Amino acid sequence: MNEYIDLREPPPNRVAYCEGDKEEHLTEAGLMIAFAMHLLATGATAVELHPDGEHGKRHDIKATLERLGFNLMDAHGKTSYGGLYRRGGQAINVTLRPGQGDVVANIADQVVVAECKGVHNIRWM
Repeated sequence: MNEYIDLREPPPNRVAYCEGDKEEHLTEAGLMIAFAMHLLATGATAVELHPDGEHGKRHDIKATLERLGFNLMDAHGKTSYGGLYRRGGQAINVTLRPGQGDVVANIADQVVVAECKGVHNIRWM
């Protein structure tokens, strides 16, 4: 299964649209992590993630980063997932800072700032 996707019980009005008995959700936090991975793959060495508290309730940010090979090196903040994660020469810093953009990175002297929105009932083509 895709590490960015959460499987959930669908509400009755969407059961017919699901493959199997679960509905696929790409949460905002899952999308933030997926975009961070894309930025790291295309030249960034460090990415900042700024989830709000609701993002962390809907998606296990720490577990996803760990499945992707990142280790929590320096925990900070009051959440279980806030802190600096490293994988080799790459870093992801997770801090709850509203108004900063969901994902922030610097690539080739250009600052990339993204706001991420999640979706449900994904069909992979």
